[in-house]
Amino acid sequence: MNEEKTDWIFYLKLNRKLPEHFFKLDQEFKKSGYTLIPVSISELITVTKGEGSFHVVATINGFSEATYFTNKVQKVFQMLLRSKRMHTYIASSFKFVDETAMFGKSGQYHFVSLPVTMEYFCGTIAKIIQTKDNQTRKWPGGTTRLGSTIG
Repeated sequence: MNEEKTDWIFYLKLNRKLPEHFFKLDQEFKKSGYTLIPVSISELITVTKGEGSFHVVATINGFSEATYFTNKVQKVFQMLLRSKRMHTYIASSFKFVDETAMFGKSGQYHFVSLPVTMEYFCGTIAKIIQTKDNQTRKWPGGTTRLGSTIG
């Protein structure tokens, strides 16, 4: 899975019930060729045990979601980010959940302040994922002259 393009983006559920905006986000991501898959934190831990790197979106809209995120999710996210197993995209109006200072330079953590349009949020994430996919397929060596052989 490391070198193949993934068409799935995981959406972290912070409540038992999916929020209404999940379906709108999914439709917006489908315009770029991605499908949003809802997962709980325990399901995310299970999924990330396999090989490869995963893209995870989380939207934190209320104080109860922010509290759940800081108490139950944040440490797991930190571990997955440190092990370079996950690319995280968080949208929230709560600055205390923003960990850009710690993980921003890694290129695996992206924080967007709410309010933001779905088109902008989804479009930005799709561009980042496409850029990452293109970089993994890029030849790591230099250039070769026509007619020359490798090796």
